[in-house]
Amino acid sequence: MGDMEVLPDLMPQNQEPSMLQSDANAFPIPLQPNSSSETVGSRDTDTTETHTDREMAESDSEEDVTQFLITGASTIDIDAFPTIYRGTILLRRLKFIVDHSEDSVYETIQVAIKVVKATYNVEMYLHLHEILRKRFPERDHCFSEGWIATVTSQIATITERLENDIKQYKNSAIKESIKRGYEELAEHKMKAGDLAGALKCYSQSRDYCLQPTHIRAMCLNVITTSVLLGNYAHVENYSEKLKAQKAKECQDAAAKGQIICANALGDLQRKNYREASNKFLLIDFESFSYPELVSPKDVGMYGALLNLAVKTRKELKETVLTGPSFKLFLELEPNMREAINAFVDSKYSDALKYLELQRNILKLDCFMSPHVEHLYAEIRTKCLIHYLKPYQNAIISKMSNFFDCDEEILIDEVLELIMTQRIEAKIDYAAGLIIQEPRDMKDYALEKTVEAQDEFINASRHIILRSYVAKSSLAPFFHQKSTQSHSRTAGESGMQNTGRIKKPALYKKPVK
Repeated sequence: MGDMEVLPDLMPQNQEPSMLQSDANAFPIPLQPNSSSETVGSRDTDTTETHTDREMAESDSEEDVTQFLITGASTIDIDAFPTIYRGTILLRRLKFIVDHSEDSVYETIQVAIKVVKATYNVEMYLHLHEILRKRFPERDHCFSEGWIATVTSQIATITERLENDIKQYKNSAIKESIKRGYEELAEHKMKAGDLAGALKCYSQSRDYCLQPTHIRAMCLNVITTSVLLGNYAHVENYSEKLKAQKAKECQDAAAKGQIICANALGDLQRKNYREASNKFLLIDFESFSYPELVSPKDVGMYGALLNLAVKTRKELKETVLTGPSFKLFLELEPNMREAINAFVDSKYSDALKYLELQRNILKLDCFMSPHVEHLYAEIRTKCLIHYLKPYQNAIISKMSNFFDCDEEILIDEVLELIMTQRIEAKIDYAAGLIIQEPRDMKDYALEKTVEAQDEFINASRHIILRSYVAKSSLAPFFHQKSTQSHSRTAGESGMQNTGRIKKPALYKKPVK
């Protein structure tokens, strides 16, 4: 685990809008190009132009998003962490909160020290006490050098014993004992904070797995450790290995949920937000349990934020709010559920207000924290675009009141949308209006007609090319495969009773 670094790598025209009162705070953050535009006055329709995740990622600033400090109060229940999470991730989450929050820091450090003393992680113990000395020099820290000496000695003794046991098992050639020996050594290294060593031991146990349950346990251990190390290539490789196993024991619902979750976290760190959002929707609520990385509440929070940032209102209603499984995860996060409901109902200021209540919690999550500002900016951008969609002339003062922000900030945001070609509009500073240029529906219909024509021509050319290839001798494998297919068809239908199948005229032997 080392020093527990944060893991690296989301009104009819000419009428004035109705006002909704909202206490939501302004979002003074830069806008990033992404999602869509749709009509508020007609909520059954949903027209969206979605930017790709690559464009979203490229629009991020180069600023280090892990350097921040939350000064306000958060509603995180630190005391409940030991019952929700288990192992390395528990310490990592507590340390992340200590490093980035000023609220209840002393209490959080005390909980972290209590947890770390149940492990062999001496380095983390020293790091936590160093923070205590710097931030609370007047308090008694109860630093125990005796515990450090005892644990250091125990680490060496246990490591030596486990390595000797593995040697004896290898001499006896008992594969199951060798596998268990590597697993015990890996668990010991995990407790000591040596994640790289633990991953190596889990990988070495692969050659001694005899049963499908052994393969499943090995793959899940490697996947979990790789997520903690940020090695998502390993996550993908071992996920595919586990999926390739045909045994029923390797395909249980619990293992499937953990694999999907780990791959979703990988997509999140690579900023493949749409892929991550889709994978979180696939997790089964009833069978999901993954305390080594996330809780069911975290899945609801991650999935809700990602889907809100990348999905249209129609998609949110069909796949998120009424999804067979994910709606149960949403019940654990009422603020995120209400934010999605408000967005679907075109109550954009209410949606932003509910999201603001979750901002600090999300910022203090070690997986989601690097992506929060970008995803919040995307959601606010979507709200602005959707609000402007039905208006030909939008009054800046009323719009600023609706979104509870200063007019200058709002103008800057709308200018950003215009410059990035997210909307076609002009700003009349003198009249205080945002004037959208109406779309020429005749030109739009012509564009769609030309696109359909081009698609038809391309499809026709592919069919003609395939026909000529079939008639020529350019694709002998295609001839053989097609002939066998025709032979099976003729034999099954009883059309050929002589046992000899005549080749179709399409496959005549070319004349030399």
